[in-house]
Amino acid sequence: MPAVKDVDIDYLAKVTHGFSGADLTEICQRACKLAIRESIEIEIRRERDRDVHADAGDMVPPQSFPTFSKCM
Repeated sequence: MPAVKDVDIDYLAKVTHGFSGADLTEICQRACKLAIRESIEIEIRRERDRDVHADAGDMVPPQSFPTFSKCM
């Protein structure tokens, strides 16, 4: 899963200290699902606005820190 440069890995490590591997997996899975959901919503808006381009780029955008925060 791609992540944007503002994702502070050190901070994530600090706030998830003591989490199990399953906990961390769940956070990452939630972040990924949220990103997909957001991407779908953007695409629906584009289609509604008739602003669909042939070269839409990556359907799942890189993840930002707020995305990870929403999932913790």
